[in-house]
Amino acid sequence: MKKLFFSLFLATAAMMSIAPSQQVSAHSHSSSDDGIYGSFYTTATGTVIPAGDNVPFELITAKSSGVHISAGGNILIKHPGDYLVTYGTLILAPSEFQLFLNGAFIPGTQQPQGPGVYHPLSTIIHVASKDSVLSVITVTGATLSETEAGDTTAYLTILKVN
Repeated sequence: MKKLFFSLFLATAAMMSIAPSQQVSAHSHSSSDDGIYGSFYTTATGTVIPAGDNVPFELITAKSSGVHISAGGNILIKHPGDYLVTYGTLILAPSEFQLFLNGAFIPGTQQPQGPGVYHPLSTIIHVASKDSVLSVITVTGATLSETEAGDTTAYLTILKVN
């Protein structure tokens, strides 16, 4: 599973010429000049996420010293700049998710999700200040899908692009 995520992380780096508003079906990693990146996921199944709460990322595939994860699943970004962010969830019933930076909604990142299928969203975000907090919030509430043990039910990758 970890090998799969690292491969997918590499695929996103190759697609960095995609316009920020376009969705892509792969997510991956490659280091930028600054080498700031992270890939976070959860294998929790049946977890209920109330409306307004963040997706509980607790596992790390890869990360650099500039990106960390908090105990609550928030992504901590230490350096300002532009970042390619990709996220997706596998849920039981339709729901909507969106990205927040330092508690504020990031326009263009609200993503309706259907049950049983990943619907990844990739976008470029601008982080203006150091020590910023990035979250994936459920707008309508959600329940992560029941999967086989160890399968990924939500993920987020981040790569500094300048």
